[in-house]
Amino acid sequence: MITLSVGDSAFAATYTQKGNALSSYSASKFKYVSNSNYYLTGNFTTKKQYSYAAGYKTSTFQTKPDSVNYKKGNKKVSFKSNYFLPVTKWKNLSWGNPQSFAMTSADTAYVFCTSGSYGWITKYNLKALRALGANKSGKMDMIRRATFYNANSKNYPTQNQNATYKKVLKAIKVGPKFKNFGHGQSLAYNPKDSSHLWFVGTGLASGNHVSTKANVQRVKISTLKPDKKINFRFKSKSGYIASGLNLAFDKSGNAYLDSKTGSRSLKLFKGKIYTKSVKFSLVMQGIKYAPGPRTQSLAYNKKRNRYIYDCR
Repeated sequence: MITLSVGDSAFAATYTQKGNALSSYSASKFKYVSNSNYYLTGNFTTKKQYSYAAGYKTSTFQTKPDSVNYKKGNKKVSFKSNYFLPVTKWKNLSWGNPQSFAMTSADTAYVFCTSGSYGWITKYNLKALRALGANKSGKMDMIRRATFYNANSKNYPTQNQNATYKKVLKAIKVGPKFKNFGHGQSLAYNPKDSSHLWFVGTGLASGNHVSTKANVQRVKISTLKPDKKINFRFKSKSGYIASGLNLAFDKSGNAYLDSKTGSRSLKLFKGKIYTKSVKFSLVMQGIKYAPGPRTQSLAYNKKRNRYIYDCR
């Protein structure tokens, strides 16, 4: 059973799924991979757990990349900043809270930002930004300066007319703000649907990470605005499961959700998003130790046919 309402929270169509969104399964047949326990403990709300990067402490307009280097674990992986995105006030929006990131190609990226009860999606033309040198050490303040000077053009009229900064602004498309987005951390691209992005929301407050009441929302790439929403409950005959707010698609168009269960374990669910409903099945092998207490992201590596999962 599906109910349809038009114009719900400015959506073109909202569907509410009455049937179970999760197929039944036998808990006794579920198995865990007994991986190494690198579970990172802590509530991550204190200054001791969080801190600004050294470069950002020095100046909002960083010119050189920051690095996050391998310390311990079973894989040596380090990261280096590629672009510094807006963080100040611009277009009457506060840009300091990006939640998720999706790429449709090596030249195009989409970032989901939130501020209070509003969310919005921004498209970045990475090819144009690379040509301007926005990702080169010594010039990495380019995006932040262009947006800051544009937002404060009365105080910085000369800088706002800078030819390079004008080109930077042309490479950035800011979508309309909208409500009822959940947490905003699950923006994902389905390679089988080149016209849309997707994300997962909940019926709870924006800061919540899990809920038995969830929805998937489709975003039209040409407008950067949600144009469809499917409400569902993550339920089977076995009961409710609190799904996480992460979403990923594989190269065949299958959708994946996560659920951190028990004290430290992780489960994945594979399914399909249909026109007016969703259907998921439990992947019958989970991970005994997730990286940490709060689910943050789920991504798919099509070259290796593997998933990357992040916690904090």
